[in-house]
Amino acid sequence: MTEVEVQQRAKRYLDCLVQGINPLDGTVIPEGDTVRQVRIARCLQYVSGILEQVIENHGEVQRVKKKRSERLPFSLTPKQLLSLKPEPQPVSISEIVQKCNAMIDEYTMCRLKTTTLTKWLVRAGFLEEISVGENRHRKIPTANGTALGIAEKTVQSFDRTYTVVTYSSRAQEFLFENLEMMLEEND
Repeated sequence: MTEVEVQQRAKRYLDCLVQGINPLDGTVIPEGDTVRQVRIARCLQYVSGILEQVIENHGEVQRVKKKRSERLPFSLTPKQLLSLKPEPQPVSISEIVQKCNAMIDEYTMCRLKTTTLTKWLVRAGFLEEISVGENRHRKIPTANGTALGIAEKTVQSFDRTYTVVTYSSRAQEFLFENLEMMLEEND
């Protein structure tokens, strides 16, 4: 029996005990038994949850993140791409990237960067980079970008006011539909 199979069996036993069932013969454990006490059952349920995580991790107690050079480049499966749905309200490019990164295993794959998307949007003519001081630049929507639903929004945060570029539902959908092309061109 493999280590994972032993762990799966132990988890089944714990789950039975939590439900008040003897895992060896399937009989109901009497109400006054120690295992039926709420605090004990909760503890067993907690340990079962931890064991479930170990099993999902192929028997490893702790996953170790691969070095960046050993990780796969960012990509999404066709099914993951189809599951990306735009938010109804405008969002920042960071929020779009976070949504994409939430779908990957960061232990084995590199994260998507906002610059991958914004550089492509500049090349495609939806954003342009302007100078805002010495060695400082920012991106703003072009006429094509505005028509797509990319806009600037002024935000007040504490004692600071700044401008952020936002992406409407339509612009988000456009990014999701073109994500594969952006990744290919980024290689």
